[in-house]
Amino acid sequence: MRFAAATVLEPASEFGRAAMDELHQQTVSLLSFQNMPRAVYDAQAAYNLLCGLGENAAVNLSTAEARIRRHYDALSAGRWPALALQVIHAPVFHSHAFSIAVELERTVDISAVEDALSGEHVDLVLEDTDSPSNLAATGQNDVLVRLRPEITGRNPTQVTRLWLWTTSDNLRLNAQNAVECALDLRRLRPAGTVQ
Repeated sequence: MRFAAATVLEPASEFGRAAMDELHQQTVSLLSFQNMPRAVYDAQAAYNLLCGLGENAAVNLSTAEARIRRHYDALSAGRWPALALQVIHAPVFHSHAFSIAVELERTVDISAVEDALSGEHVDLVLEDTDSPSNLAATGQNDVLVRLRPEITGRNPTQVTRLWLWTTSDNLRLNAQNAVECALDLRRLRPAGTVQ
């Protein structure tokens, strides 16, 4: 990879029950022309995309950004380029959405990219009609990925730039990961009577 950029759309559930309750109450208040609660976001989160929250917000988008950067750095181990990243609060209750741009150092066949993206817990969506969405991801065990290659040369099967539109059920994936970790720890537990 030569370049990587991502916009992460965070759902209210990433900030806990209070954030989900406030988003719900803001929605109800807006629809009934009443004042909105602002204890968690200190901003209008309902029907609004936010790259920053109010001054007195109880939650913080920069914390999520810092966590994502730490994970990216740990996974890349210095082999990948610095990540251009923006975290946006989306007015949804569950499921992440990611818009990811990648530029490669050399041309690659689209089928090789599709093969690299396919795997356990990844559902590569090939049809435009089944585009990943936060609603489609809800209740799914897999990350839904839509690949949009940017054809720049003469050969339409070769690319150096591509976009990924990805969604995942943040709550289900966290629970699934916890179960898999517990099962791995159980297998690693020493057998015998002396612990």
